[in-house]
Amino acid sequence: MKLNPPSSRRHPPPRHFPDAAVRLALLLTIGLWPPQGAEAHHSFGAFDQSKQTIVRGTVTVWQWTNPHVRIIVTVAGEGKGEDWTLEGWAPSIWRRQGWVRTSIKVGDKVTFYFHPNRDGSHGGSVINVTGIDGQSLKYDQGSK
Repeated sequence: MKLNPPSSRRHPPPRHFPDAAVRLALLLTIGLWPPQGAEAHHSFGAFDQSKQTIVRGTVTVWQWTNPHVRIIVTVAGEGKGEDWTLEGWAPSIWRRQGWVRTSIKVGDKVTFYFHPNRDGSHGGSVINVTGIDGQSLKYDQGSK
């Protein structure tokens, strides 16, 4: 077996990096790309904090999930009931105020006090919940 002398060994070609303009464009694209899920989070600016609305109804959906707790309440009306979609802060914040996943259950008859949606649709941001037994779970947004 014949070996090539060291000077005749083939080496891979040198690596070339893209020119400065391409590198800058790549860095800007990566740097400005939003992290996964960031576009889903929003502020509570959609709710009119200067108003308070009350609805009485039956809990049909109770989601103790991030980024916000979500509740749908069916309010009895003529014929078919109306659904109201309410939300609050993250479960971790509710937990600090004594709320737990089982504080509300689907089927519970409740009264919700909330800041309504600015656009007038059926929904808002929860302030207080009172059950049929009179027990009240006040949600203090100031302790977030």
